[in-house]
Amino acid sequence: MNRSEYRKFRIRNVEGANDVASMHEAVFRRYRRLLDEGKPLPNLVMIDGGKGQLNAAPPQCANWGWRQCRWSG
Repeated sequence: MNRSEYRKFRIRNVEGANDVASMHEAVFRRYRRLLDEGKPLPNLVMIDGGKGQLNAAPPQCANWGWRQCRWSG
């Protein structure tokens, strides 16, 4: 992996401690930007979290038609 591609996000739209909503926001912002910039999407996404965080990410990407990615947590 290339460390220059790592990202940190300040969660803006989630009130309080809500890990699932925070993961949803971070995934949305990261991959929406890649799509907007016309950059390639990854084949594998690793999520640091439990089942809730892992389940929050793929539905958002499926809405964009990005179904070929594998998710791991």
